Amino acid sequence: MTVCAEDNAEDRYRPFGISLSGALGNYNSWDVDVDMEYRPIKYFGVSAGLRFTDISFGKDHIFGGKTIDHSHTWKTDDLSDFSYNFAFQPQVKLYTPNIKLDNVGDNLNFSIGYGLTIPLTNRASGVVVYTPAEKGQFIPDDEKRVSNSNRIYNVYNFVNISANLESGIWGLSLGYRVSDYDVFGSARNIVVEGQKLVFDNHKFNNEVYLAIHYKL
Repeated sequence: MTVCAEDNAEDRYRPFGISLSGALGNYNSWDVDVDMEYRPIKYFGVSAGLRFTDISFGKDHIFGGKTIDHSHTWKTDDLSDFSYNFAFQPQVKLYTPNIKLDNVGDNLNFSIGYGLTIPLTNRASGVVVYTPAEKGQFIPDDEKRVSNSNRIYNVYNFVNISANLESGIWGLSLGYRVSDYDVFGSARNIVVEGQKLVFDNHKFNNEVYLAIHYKL
């Protein structure tokens, strides 16, 4: 998410800005967003950027079991393979008027935005490792890549609110974003040896983010 600020030194309005933000969500995921914003007036902006997602906690969670013929055990231990990693994210935002902070020359405002998260990958896949089931066998002797049974083209919606502190051409935001973004949305139909992989599934994806902004 972004914050824009006026360059008080040059006393001119700068409509373009770039921001870098980081977020933590309830899928035990973290996100890094890079956005470019165009703000033709102080109270309205449009932006577009790229979002990178990865799993932070529980990344080593293991799905596993036995093959149908019981000759091997199998497991996969990297959830990142089954999550969305890259997405395109356009957004529109409304800003409140600035609140001048006493004697420091900084401005505080608030914003609300609506946007879309459009994953750039649509078919998750990961590696399954096979180990002989005989007692005392710990070395894998085979592996294969498994994929979602169909391609899923999902588009997700989000709303966010943020408090934005502006100081010259720099800005800092603290915000909250709620969406229907399903981090494992392209991996809901993966079956290994007759067993469907069951990933976390939440009605809403709640994220807290911190962003730093530079006005061009």
